[in-house]
Amino acid sequence: MLYIEGTLQEENSVTTANEMLAGGSLERDINRDWFAFGGVDFEKDEFEDLELRALGNVGIGYFLARSEAFTWKALVGAGYQHETFTDNSVEDEAIISI
Repeated sequence: MLYIEGTLQEENSVTTANEMLAGGSLERDINRDWFAFGGVDFEKDEFEDLELRALGNVGIGYFLARSEAFTWKALVGAGYQHETFTDNSVEDEAIISI
């Protein structure tokens, strides 16, 4: 899956939202019960003073139930998030997906 999304909103000629998002994800079955996944997301948001938020994660999952009608999955993964703000401050952190 790949995506690009943006929000630009104005009210009375004043910009009230200006956000750009982009990213992608991939999921690959290892066998009937297990799968691996990974993804990246990017965000820029003028009203959060966010120059860039970049997030990447990878992990493994298990199909709890799988049929033609529905799929139920459990997963665990790890990743990294980087944020740069307009005041030049930076935040970096490890993340866990469950």
